[in-house]
Amino acid sequence: MKKIIFGIIFLLFVGICIDLYYTDSDSQEFEKYIMTHINNKNKSVIDLKENLPFEWEKFYIFGPYQSKKEMYKEVGFKWFTFEIMTEGYYKVVFVNKSKVVCDTDISTGTFSMETKSNPVYSNNSKFKLQWTDDKYVVLKQILN
Repeated sequence: MKKIIFGIIFLLFVGICIDLYYTDSDSQEFEKYIMTHINNKNKSVIDLKENLPFEWEKFYIFGPYQSKKEMYKEVGFKWFTFEIMTEGYYKVVFVNKSKVVCDTDISTGTFSMETKSNPVYSNNSKFKLQWTDDKYVVLKQILN
């Protein structure tokens, strides 16, 4: 009985450690940055290259139910990620020098992103914020 209890505690500890390791502060900063502009409503165009707290060369947007295999193929290499298994979420993956620097799942409940290409390169990272009502915003890519 002690072995079972110890095993359960050990697995919980490992799970918490993995969760803390993969809860990326840059992912939280990306969503926080977007939400700040949405809530501010003063700025209708934002440039992600200038204001994110990490360096990146390009980013990809993946829709719901896209498999890891498909994402790996699109990006060109493997990294630790979870598949998006539900409607209403999409994954944004920022890459710098062939390394993922931010991997985040975003709920489409508050905002969505429309891009002209996938990936989006840093030299074309301007987005127009369009409010469809008081709470929902569509970020539409503006090409240079």
